Amino acid sequence: MTVCSKTPFQVRARPSILSPVTVTPPVMLSYFSSCSGITGPPAGSMGRLFQDSSALRPLDFSVWDRLPLDLNEGFSSSYLAVENPEQYKPTGCKGILLAYDSISAAGQARKVNEIQVHSSRQIFVEMFMTPVIDAHWLSKSRTASSNENSAAWTIYGCFTAGRLFLHKERMQALYPNKALYEYYGMRFEACCKGESEVLQQGPQFRAVMLHQMGALGLLVPGEIDCFDKDLVVLERQGTELVEGSLDQQQRAAAKQPNSWIEIKVARAPRNPRFVSKSQQAKPIKWWLQSMFGGVSKVACGEWNEQGLVETLSLLPVSELPDMAVQLGYNCASPSDILSFGTSLLQYMLEVTSCSPRALLEFKYDPSEGLIHTCQVQDLPAAQSEFMEVMSDDSALLAL
Repeated sequence: MTVCSKTPFQVRARPSILSPVTVTPPVMLSYFSSCSGITGPPAGSMGRLFQDSSALRPLDFSVWDRLPLDLNEGFSSSYLAVENPEQYKPTGCKGILLAYDSISAAGQARKVNEIQVHSSRQIFVEMFMTPVIDAHWLSKSRTASSNENSAAWTIYGCFTAGRLFLHKERMQALYPNKALYEYYGMRFEACCKGESEVLQQGPQFRAVMLHQMGALGLLVPGEIDCFDKDLVVLERQGTELVEGSLDQQQRAAAKQPNSWIEIKVARAPRNPRFVSKSQQAKPIKWWLQSMFGGVSKVACGEWNEQGLVETLSLLPVSELPDMAVQLGYNCASPSDILSFGTSLLQYMLEVTSCSPRALLEFKYDPSEGLIHTCQVQDLPAAQSEFMEVMSDDSALLAL
């Protein structure tokens, strides 16, 4: 049962009336290796290694020499043999406490007081992209229920320990060739990192970033794909720059976000003369994901009808919005997106702070262009873990 409260948040009226928000460069508070590969964490690892950079791999520049890449390789023989490839992925609830444990281990506890909102990179991106998704929905037939369902989102929020925590139930989207296309992304990342097998990814390197957007401090943990070893500054011995071992490069890169790289691959347009609106907006989404991750560059490729990647580009994140415009993107500007997202977070903070420790549901309805707010009175089973974490103020206030 839910009880609706507060005037709905208007999506369509916002971008035209919002003033630009001041965004400062993010600060890395901590990092850790998370054993979340789909082969499972090693025995006794407890799933985390704080201030450990061994999972941060360099970009393998020899991947350009191996083009074209066949992303189908290994799919039927290895990936499909895994009964439940989702079982070892970490949940957002566990990640909440994990981020704070990591911050404490890094000696950055004083920074916690600067946090107003804590959520995953995925949730922040989905919220901030709402004006773009809304514009796309309006351009389609409103009679198609599938359009509405694919555009709508539901996010849960709880205000406790002096800040807002946002959570989303993990939904399994269904579409043709879903497993194959997911594998394409995993294999492309493995190729870019010089890994021979997709299913032996091992731990992931995760960084906990603090973003300042206007008056809001956002805590954003997220995975960092790899780094550019040519951008890593190592220690000097006299006037000579030490080339360093892989371990030295990893430890240095972990503290230098300007060397970090996001790896992305997408389907090439079937007809170069007609690029769908979702494909036009893809570089904007990559820009937003990279910005929240504190990443400076993106290694991006496109796969064709045969699942082959024939071209690969390494681009500064700052160039992605221009790439979107070249593809025909004409929706909300990067400035509008950031202003919209900040305004929405302020709205969520205002609503949730009036009902501390309560579970509130924020639901975007594209048919109305509104985000409705309801207080959840009968706790859904899917949200029980989230509220269990929220009820433990001692853990969240321990820093």
